[in-house]
Order: sequence, then structure tokens, then C-alpha cells
Amino acid sequence: MFFIIFETTYYDIRVLHVNISLMFPSHHIPKTFLIVFLSVIALGLHSQTLTLTFSFKAENNGQPVELTGVKAINLTHGGETSIVYPTGVMTLDLMARDTILFVGYAMGFPVGIQVSTQQDPSFDLSPNYPNPAGDQSRVSLVIPEPGPVSLTITDLQGRKLLHREYQLDKGGHSFRLTTSAGSLCFLTARWNGLSRSIKILHTEGTGSGVARLDYLGMAPGKASSKATLKNSDLVEQESGILDTPTANRSYTFQYAYNIPCPGTPSVTYMGKVYNTVQIFSQCWLKENLNVGTMLEICTDQTDNGYLEKYCYSDLEDSCSKYGGLYQWGEMMQYISLQGARGICPPGWHVPTRDEWEVLMGIADSQYGIGDTIFNGSTFSGFDAGTNLKSTFGWAPFNFGQNFGGGTDFLGFTGLAGGFRDFYGCSNYGYVTKQAFWWSSTKQSEDLKWQFDLRNNFTTLIRSAQPERSGYSVRCMKDPD
Repeated sequence: MFFIIFETTYYDIRVLHVNISLMFPSHHIPKTFLIVFLSVIALGLHSQTLTLTFSFKAENNGQPVELTGVKAINLTHGGETSIVYPTGVMTLDLMARDTILFVGYAMGFPVGIQVSTQQDPSFDLSPNYPNPAGDQSRVSLVIPEPGPVSLTITDLQGRKLLHREYQLDKGGHSFRLTTSAGSLCFLTARWNGLSRSIKILHTEGTGSGVARLDYLGMAPGKASSKATLKNSDLVEQESGILDTPTANRSYTFQYAYNIPCPGTPSVTYMGKVYNTVQIFSQCWLKENLNVGTMLEICTDQTDNGYLEKYCYSDLEDSCSKYGGLYQWGEMMQYISLQGARGICPPGWHVPTRDEWEVLMGIADSQYGIGDTIFNGSTFSGFDAGTNLKSTFGWAPFNFGQNFGGGTDFLGFTGLAGGFRDFYGCSNYGYVTKQAFWWSSTKQSEDLKWQFDLRNNFTTLIRSAQPERSGYSVRCMKDPD
């Protein structure tokens, strides 16, 4: 029998103590079981058992945050389980060398770019009430200036269920929403080029299944100021940590974003200074890497002991602006191990496909970390791309009618640096329209996983591309 308790530390942080027992049977496939509990219990281990002890805690830029739950997802062989405060037991099948994604859930205040002064009122869409909803729920929004507002309801597959346009006055407004009972849908409000989205989960009920939105009138309230946050501003946040458990360690879920990485605000590497950005439990370089000697477009990079790069249009100024472009082998320094340092600074590495997909879940307003939608189609998710793009340097699309850039909500500052075509002497392409980054994960011997942003898509796009292509490199800090 396994019991779960939460222990309170001196700082009143609820710390989740997790013992993980890896039991290796005698047959040739080392199948194991992940058994998580919170009290110290004698397990009666035998010689083939490896015991790993985990301690989970959460912080927001150094300040304690209360964890409300932890989910463990086996990315290698599938399966997941969760533990929610205050009680619960989670058991997960795994095998040796399986990659586990731990997702920590906490209630906290938004940080980073959402922080503003009282002179900077915000456009806000509040979560529905009640939540989860029955047949109906009520939502409210605040606009700081009068103008047109559109409200769109979509289902889990992105199909539009309803669309309405309103001309609204400054202030708060209330709506009654009716959708299918037992369904999950998304409500997106757009005003003045900005968008806000919420998830709405409906419990079982007697609804007709027809989406409907009724305007109820002006609601009390004013444009909120994130400089004077109240309890009503608390939101559930997700933070993800990847690991292949092999030894004792502690995990700290970080919930800050769009701030310099605590303790490492910048990195000096090969004569250049790179800023850092904390994005929940991931610490990234804020700029693309720019190291090496420039080659002209027709020359392949080779394993010759020298760092080499391409600069868009064979102009060194392009590297100063967007960073260098690298073939996969040069970037990895001709080591095929995913997560390798490659050409990154010491203590940093080329992010894996899994790490990029965690970033997709962080950045997307409608799908969370570890959501299976990010394992599917190339164009997956809803608006992760918009939230990762920089607010400048992107060409418009749709004949100049729409700006192709983003909100840079998390501080990732994805610039449209283009690429070098894998045909070699063919051409450079798509500067100001697309941004491409390698991962360190192989799809095959010839194709490697890359992630890109485009001015005509709101998603972060994943695909396998020839390793001779020249793409940007963004480094991630090694786990502590």
C-alpha cells in the first residue's frame, strides 16, 4: 500500500517527495514500473531493483509557488498518469532509457510581458463561469477603447462552430455561451489586432448541441492592470521537465517567462554576448548563434576542425542580424547523439525534438505541454507560432493586408532569418518570411527534424529536412 502526503517546508512550499522504483525482471527486455508516492516507505528491494528518489517543487523567479498536480508522460513507449493535491497514487509502465515528461501544474500570477503599468490598460477575456460548464456558461471581456470585436468558437479539430461580430463600447461586456454538453471547445476574442482565447469544458447536460452566443450587456469592471494583480488574476500554468531517469535528482518547475534566466542573464561565447530568456522550465539563448567563418553559398561545411557558417546572401551583416546558418553535421560537430552540445557554448546544447515540442505546448494558448496534437501533423497546435515570433522584421502576407509577425509573448523573439537551400548553389530564401531552426534529433540518416515559423501561419511547424540545408541554431541550457 502506498500513501501520499504533502510536507510543508520552512518556506511553506508544498514539496512533492517522489520515490521511483525501477524493477528489472530477469527476461531480456528490461521492463520497469514507475511507482510514485510521497512518504518514505521500506520497499523490500532486491538486487535487481534500482531506486530513484525525486523531489518536486515549484518557483516563480525564485518565489515559492504551490504545485496543484504533476503528470508523468512516457514519451518513448506511451502512457501517462497524474497525481493531484492532496492525495493520489500514480503508476506508469516504463522501460530502461525511456524519456519521461513531467508536467507540473500550479496556480499563479502571469509574469513577463503581461506585466504593464496602470497607464497601459489591457484587452482581457476572462475564463467562463461556471467552469467546467453545464449546458451554459457566462464569459466576459474588457476592451480598453471602443471598437469592433469578433468572437469565434471552434472545436478540438479547429472547426468553426460559430462566429459573431460586435461593435462594443469601452469597458466590460458579458455573454452567455451555449455549446454541446460533454465537449471541449475554444472561444477566441479579437480586438484591435489582438486576440485572447480560453478553453471551455462542458460537463454532461441536456444541451441541444447547437453553439449559441447571446450578448447580455455591459458588465461591471474596467480594463485590468497587471501591475495591480488580484486573486482573480490567478491562472493555471503548466511547466514541463524532460528526463531519462537514471539516478537520484530533484526537479524544480519554473513558472517565470520573458525574463533573463535566473543566475545566467547572459553568456559570452567566442567574443559575442548572448542574452538569455527563461520560458517556464526551459532556459534559452534569446538570439540565434553566430559563430564561425563565413562560407559562400556553393561550399559545403565539412569536418575540418574549423567552425563554418553561411550568412544570408553571403553578407556578414546578415549573420549579425539573424545569426549564422548551419548544416546539421556542422552544427552537431559531427556527433549524432541528440541533445549534444554541438556548436553551442559549454553548459548548453542543441535542443531535441522533444524539447521543441515542450516549447510548442508552452507557447500555445489552447493546447498544453505534452498534448498529443503536437505528435501529429506538421502544422499542429493553434497559435504557438504567433506567440514565438518577434514583433518586428516580418513581412506581411495576404497582399499586405495582414502583418505576418507575432506577439513575442514569451520573449523568444523568433526572427525571420530565412535559410540556405539544401541544393547548395541554388539560393537563400524566405528572409523576413520564415525562420528555421535545427533540432538535434534524427528522423533518418538523411533527414533531421527542424522547426520553423512562417508569416502566413500561426503555428510552429515541424518537419524532417535534408541535413545539407542551412538553418539557424538556438541553444538551450543544460539541466542543472
